[in-house]
Amino acid sequence: MRNILCFAFMLISLITFSQKKILDHPDFDIWNKIVSQEISSKGNFIMYSIEKGEKDQHIKIKDNEGNLIFDYERSEDGKFTYDSKFAVFKIKAWKDSITEMKRKNVEKEKLPRDSIGLFNLENNSLHKIANVKSYKLPEKWSGFLAYTYDKTPLEQNNKLKDSINSEKRIPFNNKKS
Repeated sequence: MRNILCFAFMLISLITFSQKKILDHPDFDIWNKIVSQEISSKGNFIMYSIEKGEKDQHIKIKDNEGNLIFDYERSEDGKFTYDSKFAVFKIKAWKDSITEMKRKNVEKEKLPRDSIGLFNLENNSLHKIANVKSYKLPEKWSGFLAYTYDKTPLEQNNKLKDSINSEKRIPFNNKKS
């Protein structure tokens, strides 16, 4: 009797262990991973970036009650300004299109450049700045954004030519007089 119970227990344990699925690369592609998270200085908003496998990241901004305020694909490296009025993040080109262009041996100068997204948390408006390499925000001061950008010849990029001629200014500091 004891041998039969021991044999039955071993048989059940072998069957149980043999049914487990082995994780492989496609399984990792379906998992969401939080890459970076940020809390505004006043604690009113949270921002986090989600990466799904080898796909593009996207940023989500939520208020302190958990309501989704803003969601933007292809974005990463998000930060809040010190006064919690703006969220600033980098907008990348689609990974699929960049991979395809590299496969076709497109010159590095002709690849799409990154942009900066400025999201106003007070009136939920988005403003973009194109051809940006990097940006910095002051840690304990508001109203300023420093960024470096790529200069492209005006003949190659008509959009940049139009924006230089119109001389657009971004109202970043909304002080009431």
